[in-house]
Amino acid sequence: MKQTYVQFTAGRGPVECAAACYVISRKFANEIQKIKLVPIIVDYEADDEFGFRSIIFKIDKTTTKEIDVIRSKWEGTIKFISIKNSFRPNHKRKNWFIGCNFFDVDDTKITFDMNDIKIDLMRSSGPGGQNVNKVESGVRLTHIPTGIIVKCIMTRDQKQNLKVAKEIMQAKLDLLNNTKEANIKNLFWMSHDSLERGGEVMTIKGEI
Repeated sequence: MKQTYVQFTAGRGPVECAAACYVISRKFANEIQKIKLVPIIVDYEADDEFGFRSIIFKIDKTTTKEIDVIRSKWEGTIKFISIKNSFRPNHKRKNWFIGCNFFDVDDTKITFDMNDIKIDLMRSSGPGGQNVNKVESGVRLTHIPTGIIVKCIMTRDQKQNLKVAKEIMQAKLDLLNNTKEANIKNLFWMSHDSLERGGEVMTIKGEI
């Protein structure tokens, strides 16, 4: 199942950008809650002084139509005009830029469910002389959704081979989930470093 994630990023800007990212992300969360959507914080990087370098929401209980409306308004560069700057009161710069990125990601965890497993028996190997190849105690598991195949022909004990094969299959599925999660995080952080200034989709004024 695909989920929609929304990332607000201050890029590598100064603390004012991190503070603006905090203000804008709260405004976004409050706005979508008014239309009965649920923004769930799944990750963030706090600034050393205040605010967020980056914050990521997962939008729960939504439809494609609702996401398209929100996306058309928010996605892109947002200009924040500070009417008060608590960090550098005498600083001449008033305009700060925040990035808003939307991602449609299939983050479904792949679980080990025997209903998804095809079991085939095969001739085993290992100690046992000539008789060992006459006994189908070896096991081959196929995880149908992913096509991953695991086999175990270590012993003449079918139950033991099945147990080991299941453990190997679980390890392979865990690795697949970890790889998917790492790729998703990498996608977020690539966007974190690609903030564009100018061409803003909206302008927000406030105090930081």
